[in-house]
Amino acid sequence: MKITAKTEYGVRAIMQVASSTNLTQVKEIAKKQNIPERFLEQVMSLLKKGGLVEAVRGAGGGYQLARHAKKITLRNIIEAIEGPINLMECLGEEEELKCGSASSACVVRDVFRGVQSTVAAAFNSITLADLVEKQNKSSAPTYHI
Repeated sequence: MKITAKTEYGVRAIMQVASSTNLTQVKEIAKKQNIPERFLEQVMSLLKKGGLVEAVRGAGGGYQLARHAKKITLRNIIEAIEGPINLMECLGEEEELKCGSASSACVVRDVFRGVQSTVAAAFNSITLADLVEKQNKSSAPTYHI
């Protein structure tokens, strides 16, 4: 599994939306996050299709979260953009039957299934609210006396 630029942009974009109390326009996100606007429009469409953001049309329109940031996990974001997390082709629900029946294939599949489960659990344990909080802490000014 590789986290693509599309997923990175999606995480950064939804963090920008979550950080704002107002509707957030694609143009604003693109500028602040240094993401190509046309590409970002595609990413935001995937986040909308995944039920993570809502689009408000019209003058002054933009994007807002579809639910509270504490209810959106990193896994939700990744899967909205990339689809289900599968470390091996045969670990997808529909692909399971295509794997060979050799005992070595079963062992390898079982090992990677465990790794995949651990990765998915890690992504599930991180919420959008956690990411925004971490960002706010890292960008807060520090004062030295």
